Amino acid sequence: MGYQDYSLIGYQFNPEPGQDRWPLRPAYYMEWLFGNATSVGWQVLGYNGTSGAKLITPYKGPNSELTLFALSTDQDAASFSIGDLPANTNFIVVIWNADGSGKLSNEGFVNSGNTGTISVNAPAVSMVCLTTVFLTKLPLKPKIEWPTFHTTVRTVRYTAVQPLECN
Repeated sequence: MGYQDYSLIGYQFNPEPGQDRWPLRPAYYMEWLFGNATSVGWQVLGYNGTSGAKLITPYKGPNSELTLFALSTDQDAASFSIGDLPANTNFIVVIWNADGSGKLSNEGFVNSGNTGTISVNAPAVSMVCLTTVFLTKLPLKPKIEWPTFHTTVRTVRYTAVQPLECN
């Protein structure tokens, strides 16, 4: 009998020697990228153009910071040409899952040039982030020695609550 959960940090019940008991899952790295390349109060901008299976979502911060996320919904590698950007602006390029590991890779910088256009390639099953936000070091797995402990499983029952209406 197995188990299933949807967490950002996994748990290995019986790790092999040298294997991490608390592995970071691919969703952890994607969530880190969303949380560090944008912030509370940012505005989601629209984007005009025909893209087929390509999706681009641009965000603008309160101090004119820009972050764009680009991916292909058909899970194939894709090339993106993104225009209407501020001219001569450097964007940091970070790719989630570039090598299939589910981790982040720093691809350096790309400049929008005089035309305000950037071209970037997204590997298959990946997401590209272009941002003017200074990102701290990409997340590395901290070395944490957790104490061995035993827990008792308890059953908790929840009562359904009427959902709030949002306008």
